[in-house]
Amino acid sequence: MSQVSVFLLGGCLLHGPVNARANSSGGRINNVRLVSRGNLPPTYTFDEMIQVVELLRNESRMDKTVRFIHGIADDFEPKPGAGTLEAVDVVLLEPATPYELKFHGCSIHRACLFDLVNPIKAINVDLARLTSAWYNRGIIKHDDEFRLEAAEKLSDALPDDFPNRDLVRELLNDTVMVEGDVMAGLRRMQELIDRPMGILTFINQYMPDGRPVSWPANFREDVLNAANTLGIPVLEPYELVGEYGVERALKEDLRHYRDDFMPVVADSIEEFAVGIASPETAEARSA
Repeated sequence: MSQVSVFLLGGCLLHGPVNARANSSGGRINNVRLVSRGNLPPTYTFDEMIQVVELLRNESRMDKTVRFIHGIADDFEPKPGAGTLEAVDVVLLEPATPYELKFHGCSIHRACLFDLVNPIKAINVDLARLTSAWYNRGIIKHDDEFRLEAAEKLSDALPDDFPNRDLVRELLNDTVMVEGDVMAGLRRMQELIDRPMGILTFINQYMPDGRPVSWPANFREDVLNAANTLGIPVLEPYELVGEYGVERALKEDLRHYRDDFMPVVADSIEEFAVGIASPETAEARSA
């Protein structure tokens, strides 16, 4: 039996189980590879997902010289025709947050930002504190006056040999956080992708008794409402955690799945993906 080819736009809670299943014998889904060189980055927001689709279509707005701050390798190259998604049967989305880190009009990855900015903390204790405050107060709490004041002090303190000094200065001054519109983001993805689509809800953290915590509190409900309005099927993996229990399902951080729980999640995602494939695809897969 042939496999259903899935295209994943999400983080490790989606990629981990699917990749484990796709690499095993007898799996019914395959994580299709759409690039010739490099890898697609994980995506946590709708704008990041849109950027990936634009990359595959060679329509990216990103400056190629700084693609690495978006999680894109220098040698990235999509396969011919990748942008049409002709090799894809089902697209699965797992948005993790409505908050976008924006730099010059594009969304950047928090980990990539930290890789560039956090070395400032090694200069001295005062700059370490100011760097943390720049992000926590200036970026997350939207205190633009403080963000710009902190950015000026940090920029002035950078030694001439600081790695990527000019880019770091730009990031300090121009990075902002904005809250995206969930409905608009999901509708845009639906417009861009002419393929059967499913969405997985994301849980930021679990309580020790297994209760799921969404952040911000209304994010999961916003995703559910948007998906229902647009007629997009939804899978809620937190229900598996509730069924099997925290000790069986989660690592000590109460956020990530245990390795031996991955097959359980993979079974659920596999059934979900096969179920939302087009009737023609489902018929071909069962032949």
